[in-house]
Amino acid sequence: MERQLFLRLPEDLNEPEPPAGRKSNNFNIDRIILEGLNTIAKDCFEEKLATAKAVLAEREASKDEVNQAWRELSYAIHLLDFTADKSVLEELIQEAEALNLNLYEDGAAKDEFLAALEQAKDVAASDTALDASIAEAAQRLLEAMNVLSPKTDLDTRMLAWLVSSVENTDLSLYVESTTGAFTEALAQAKAVLEAPENQEQIDSALAQLSDAYLQLRRKPDEETLKALQDFVTLTDSLDYSFFRALEAEGLRAFAGEVKTLLADENLDADTAKEALNKAEELKSFIENRLEHPEDKKEPAGTPSEDKKDPAKDDSSLQAPSADK
Repeated sequence: MERQLFLRLPEDLNEPEPPAGRKSNNFNIDRIILEGLNTIAKDCFEEKLATAKAVLAEREASKDEVNQAWRELSYAIHLLDFTADKSVLEELIQEAEALNLNLYEDGAAKDEFLAALEQAKDVAASDTALDASIAEAAQRLLEAMNVLSPKTDLDTRMLAWLVSSVENTDLSLYVESTTGAFTEALAQAKAVLEAPENQEQIDSALAQLSDAYLQLRRKPDEETLKALQDFVTLTDSLDYSFFRALEAEGLRAFAGEVKTLLADENLDADTAKEALNKAEELKSFIENRLEHPEDKKEPAGTPSEDKKDPAKDDSSLQAPSADK
């Protein structure tokens, strides 16, 4: 006599998500016929069905509990299709191989799954496998798939957002010595998004990519480079007889610093801008001295603060470090 069963998910519960790597199914069984099925398959199905019924009877059951019951029952239903040939076992092997194991916790459950999968492959490949061994291999693999523990609470949202925000960065605009670390960190972040293993790995990839992006140094624009070169040209052609000895020494020293910066292929925009600001100040000083050469004369007594000699002011002539 046929045994029939009708089982549906309560409407007030959220529809569960299928395990990672499996096709989506509705959590309902319209008609199950157990007559004449393999004993192992029937026992497995009835056990998982009883568990599912208990979960559905519990009105306070969580979504995780419903999901787990569905996974176990769906695998048992799969086993009901089992026949003496190997077609179902082979289909089950394909489904197991399609699982992304990076989404499951490491440990004994995953080790058992891998062992069960290897056994199932050996049985499927054997020309002398008996019905019992085929059924046992299928059951072991199903049970191993059931107990795989999906990783939970892996939050990749911030990493995904950062990757999408910076992956199209035009690296030709940045100093080459700063782009290598960024390129490497971006590739690593994308790899983590493809197969996240744990939250620590995700957070580490996020921190490394964020730091590498912030360390990118933009190249100076052509206008800034031209202005610095113009300052060098000015100082090279300058008649230093209009300046006191210390003033002339300070101007030459800073002009030398600017030449060094312009020859540095790693010169970044911030350093160039800082140098240009100082060059503009000194250019104004030079123009003022040329218009008023009489100011070269040493003032009597101690100079007042408002007439402090720029050439003697170390801070006013100190070139910015190229390391900044």
